[in-house]
Amino acid sequence: MAMFKFGTNFLVLLVVILLGSCSTAKEFEFACHEWDVDLYHGTVMSRDSAYRLGLSANHLMSPPTIISSKMQINKYNGADKYLSHILGEFPVAIDSVLCYIPEFGIVHTILAKDSSISFKPKSVTSPIGSRNPYTAWVRDDDEEEWKRQHDEMYSNTLLVKKHKQILVLDRYSYGEDEIGTIYVIQTQTKGYTKTRLPENFCGLHDVTKPENLEIVANWIDGHRRLSLIGARSGLFPMALPDSLQSGAVYQSLIGKADSCYMAQDYAGASNYFSRAFRHARHIQGHHLYNAACAASLAKRTNTALNYLYRRADSDPSWYSDNLTTDKDLFALHGDPRWSCLVKILWERKSVVEKDYDLELKAQLEQIAKSDQAIRYEYLAALNIQQKDSVTIDSLATRMRSIDKSNLYRINAIVKKYGWPSRKVVGDANQAIWLVVQHSDLATIKRYLPIFRKAVELGELRPDFVAMMEDRCNIWSGNKQKYGTQGETDANGKFTVRLETLLDFGKVDQWRKEVGLPPLEEYIMQMNSAARSGS
Repeated sequence: MAMFKFGTNFLVLLVVILLGSCSTAKEFEFACHEWDVDLYHGTVMSRDSAYRLGLSANHLMSPPTIISSKMQINKYNGADKYLSHILGEFPVAIDSVLCYIPEFGIVHTILAKDSSISFKPKSVTSPIGSRNPYTAWVRDDDEEEWKRQHDEMYSNTLLVKKHKQILVLDRYSYGEDEIGTIYVIQTQTKGYTKTRLPENFCGLHDVTKPENLEIVANWIDGHRRLSLIGARSGLFPMALPDSLQSGAVYQSLIGKADSCYMAQDYAGASNYFSRAFRHARHIQGHHLYNAACAASLAKRTNTALNYLYRRADSDPSWYSDNLTTDKDLFALHGDPRWSCLVKILWERKSVVEKDYDLELKAQLEQIAKSDQAIRYEYLAALNIQQKDSVTIDSLATRMRSIDKSNLYRINAIVKKYGWPSRKVVGDANQAIWLVVQHSDLATIKRYLPIFRKAVELGELRPDFVAMMEDRCNIWSGNKQKYGTQGETDANGKFTVRLETLLDFGKVDQWRKEVGLPPLEEYIMQMNSAARSGS
């Protein structure tokens, strides 16, 4: 493939790519999504949050016409035939039409898998996920077959003289789907008027006349930016407006995602994670990793890798020792992007762990892994419909045995090293808190001074210590300060009794000081997680 870059002023080359073609009607069906219009961002979004696609680079003054079903297009005389001819101009297999917005001359479609391998693009925009993607023309003498790469957008432009229109097709990945966005730059002909469709913005100009070439070229250049909006939304869920983002909703959706994962409904888990990430201000790094695992198991390779790359980008110091051995991610190993990610994280690990006590770090990681593994197994047994009481009792016995063994090992480590600093073991020191929180009152009291000191040093989250203090107080018959300890009734409803609080009027202020959400929001989160079985 031979290509060269071009600037936006080099649009005179448009003449080279305007090709005549013989139109053939193509039968099509709609995907039948329901759509909402985001006037501020100039986008349409399906109500199930599956797609968010660009309409305008500017704010929209009013909602445009959205045609997304056979019933809707039948309201316009001959519009189905008109749209069929447009879809038939390009030698790609259309799986279905997502929506058609006639005012903007935009048709969003889902392409059939591998339907356009040999359909050579006229230009390639790559990489679509970067801040400054570049576009390059493709030389006509290049004979190789084409298959669009994940981080590329392919474009083709056709001149259809018969209908006095110019068609632009952009092809790009949207999660696991191949999207084709067609821009129809339509002259206001008698044939178009008969359809009674709304007037296209370019309708006053004969787009086939050379003197209008500059106007058309500017439209085409603007369309590329709109396609990039759609492509980037497919790389990562588009954030909701700040006013609609909610920590409580985010945690509820994460709880539902975890529940689906435990029930081995990986597609469902991936869908809930996607919805949660639209509350962008509340995203936590480990949730991105968990979402990648769910997407990988659901065979959503693009989505899984996008989440992992977002996890790496959001925290330049993050890496994972378990990345290459995590069975949830095995499906990604054959993708070229996987080896690139592993290399990036391995280089980080080498720099960060240069002065680590690797033996101590490995001990702590093994302890944490055993603590969590038995609990996931136990929760999975509790969450299945046909509960096996013998299995549940056996797992509970094993969990107590593992907790006892882990506490013995943690006590030995702290006696020898004190609190192991992040400079020595990284985040593996969190295993100490993890094990102690599952222990008895005397042990928690003994470790609280160590935890408080770790918070002062920035080695432990303050909300972790707040939970331990509350637990200590409740178990000792005293009142709790932060309201982290509650009760669950026979119906599974979680509550925090007001009489257990040290000061109800100050509890939210105290919670805020240690990074906890307001008490009412916390209770909602706990009940949402309980309802989802998490």
